[in-house]
Amino acid sequence: SISKQRVLVNGDNLTLYTKNGSVDFTKPIPKYKLAGVSSGSLGDAVAPMPGVIEKVLVEDGSVVAAGDPLIIMIAMKMEYVIKAPKAGTVTKVNSKLGDFVAKGKVLVAFAEDED
Repeated sequence: SISKQRVLVNGDNLTLYTKNGSVDFTKPIPKYKLAGVSSGSLGDAVAPMPGVIEKVLVEDGSVVAAGDPLIIMIAMKMEYVIKAPKAGTVTKVNSKLGDFVAKGKVLVAFAEDED
């Protein structure tokens, strides 16, 4: 049998209304977006998925702007450019060429620039 439902989408929330009541759904935040944000307000550059480091474009002490490429990694036969989340100074590069990294591993740690 076919029944009618109504759906309300509000940002990351979805409500499904049926004749038996309503059900609320919330879109979860991926773990890789939550990883690394505990180190100050800046956050670190983390691996979005398991992969192999192809190029390291920065070194300890490098000053970077928001969006600057830091590391290029290969995962699932594709290249991923890991970019700086904000302007700052690289305090530690935790990976080198050829390293296999797990999802969520901190690849580059930062210190936020003082204004």
